Amino acid sequence: MRILILFFSLSSFLCFSQTKHDIEVSSRTYSKQAGNYQYEKALENMKNSAEKSERSKMRSLNENFELNYARKERLESKLKKLNEQKISLENKLSSSPEKNSSTFNQKLTQIATSIAEINEKLIQNEKELEALQKQYREQIINNPE
Repeated sequence: MRILILFFSLSSFLCFSQTKHDIEVSSRTYSKQAGNYQYEKALENMKNSAEKSERSKMRSLNENFELNYARKERLESKLKKLNEQKISLENKLSSSPEKNSSTFNQKLTQIATSIAEINEKLIQNEKELEALQKQYREQIINNPE
């Protein structure tokens, strides 16, 4: 009977140690799988964030292009009107008597100053457009998708 009790004790001890070992292995496997899942989830979140950031940059560049072109059109329209006024004043100056010429000359000087300012703004606008084009090209090269 003692042998039988000893046998059962020993077999239950071995059985429990095997079960304990299986539990430890299962626990480690679960930890690895949970870690892998969290890692994959973090990578997916980073990828989504990067894609959103790239879309946001492209949207911002597109809006800046539209703003630049609208500004350019507005400046060109003002320049055209000023040139028309200048031509009109020059025609009036050539057909008017000498006493009105000082007022026309003063207006022509103001128009010439305004034209110079608008030309400077157009040059600045062109530089901004070139910078935007450079950024756009870099964005396309870095993210060809």
